[in-house]
Amino acid sequence: MKEKAEIERFILTEMQRLKYAEKSIGIYQNCIVKFSEFYRDKELENITFSEIKAFIKHLQADRLKVSASAINQYFHSLILLYNKLWNKEFDFDSIQRPDRKRSNPDILSPEEILKILDTTNNLKHKLLIAFAYSAGLELSEVKNLKLSDVDTLRNEVKIRDSSGRIKREAVLAKYVKSMLNQHIKTNKPEKYVFESGHTGKQYGDTTVRKILVNQVIKSGITKKVTFKTLKYSYIIHLQQLGYPLQFTLENLKMNSSHSLEFFTLIVNRDISKKPFSPLDKIILRTEVEHPINVEYFEQAILGVPDKDEADYLKEALICMNAGSLRAGIIFAWNAAVLNLRKKAFGHGKVTLNNALKKFKTNAKEIKKIEDFAYINDALLLQSLQELGIIDKGEKDSLEDCLDTRNKCGHPGKYRPKSLKAASIMEELITIVFK
Repeated sequence: MKEKAEIERFILTEMQRLKYAEKSIGIYQNCIVKFSEFYRDKELENITFSEIKAFIKHLQADRLKVSASAINQYFHSLILLYNKLWNKEFDFDSIQRPDRKRSNPDILSPEEILKILDTTNNLKHKLLIAFAYSAGLELSEVKNLKLSDVDTLRNEVKIRDSSGRIKREAVLAKYVKSMLNQHIKTNKPEKYVFESGHTGKQYGDTTVRKILVNQVIKSGITKKVTFKTLKYSYIIHLQQLGYPLQFTLENLKMNSSHSLEFFTLIVNRDISKKPFSPLDKIILRTEVEHPINVEYFEQAILGVPDKDEADYLKEALICMNAGSLRAGIIFAWNAAVLNLRKKAFGHGKVTLNNALKKFKTNAKEIKKIEDFAYINDALLLQSLQELGIIDKGEKDSLEDCLDTRNKCGHPGKYRPKSLKAASIMEELITIVFK
């Protein structure tokens, strides 16, 4: 076995070359060193995939000491070492990974957000909390905000990952912009938005965390509030104000089916406790040109066996019934794409990849279902016809649905009618979920 220092140097060099964050490098080094100690009589490169699986099984059997999160860190570390660095092509997907149970988090009400801000007298601290909530920022994203990332003319903020790469853009709230201008004049930060007044250096994690904790205590709020609490509250408040949940998650780069399910549960967990007047519901429905036939589609969705697909269709129906037709169409299309990808994958990798390359020679090779993320929906539809899963008429109908979905997914003045939304639901259920 190589010495610990030698392994750490190798991992450090390779991960720096691949531009991994310093924090990730430390985690991966630790995992790989512990893995090498488990097989101390063997060289790392000579360890077989069966032995890797035995190691993971050992960790999973010791769940009282090793958390699901830690086991997943070992997964990522070993995938990097064997498949990315040494090109072993081990089938890590064949190993069952532990589920990380997500907690049922506290969400602050809009009034509680305002209470925290109102009781914060320090300008810099108030700006920090307001910035975090207004753009849905993590602690590290708040800490790493640079003055150069804030565009006050376009009212946009560039949000970077821990490596300094731009991962998304957020809206610069008017309330925050006003405070930011005052902060710059008063505190004169040089590089980062939030710097120590004593040292002039960027705030550290502990300082940023303490600012939030202290202000929550000062406000009298007894909930446990972290920067994740602010971010989750931001997501839920946007949804409550009528902005589709899926759009918010896409903007935050959190658009996995797991995130959608997680936040949908949060949105709906107290819905039965919220009273409403039936008069409002009746009037709302009369204002819609042609109300969606909810009962008909509910019965159709009951026949969809796949839970993820059914959940997307249910969310589509909820949005359409509330008048959010664009969001409803997007959810319905997502359900259809999940189904169609599985059907295509079921034809076998060789047949599927041959069909894809007939229309696009450099198409990403599909080895696992997740690889469809690299295949655009139009190419998928062409390949489905080639495979005989759909006929030409069905492909043409689905292409019309895709065109409408794309109009709904881009900023613009396009507003579909309720009849259009209902017809798309009808087409998708008839063609895809038949």
